[in-house]
Amino acid sequence: MATRGERLGHRRPRGCRLAGPDCAVSNHYLGRAADIAVVEGIPISAQHPSVVAIMDQLAALTPPMRPDEIGGPINTGQPGVFTNSFHANHIHFGWDA
Repeated sequence: MATRGERLGHRRPRGCRLAGPDCAVSNHYLGRAADIAVVEGIPISAQHPSVVAIMDQLAALTPPMRPDEIGGPINTGQPGVFTNSFHANHIHFGWDA
């Protein structure tokens, strides 16, 4: 499994405090998120044979271990799981605090 993220490519917007109505600071920037880009040598995609199982396993964790953010190339139907074009090639997971 290959992960990426913590702070790479996730900068705090210029002039942005850590909270505010027009300021969304990535949990990557804060060191509270990571991305899984490759599993068993296969890049993550909607067709990856393990993507649903991995996302379901993350969603099945109990608090406080369960991530507040679980994103990926597909919507598994689990509460709080999301998908969008930015997450088409990796599984994202992160905690708000």
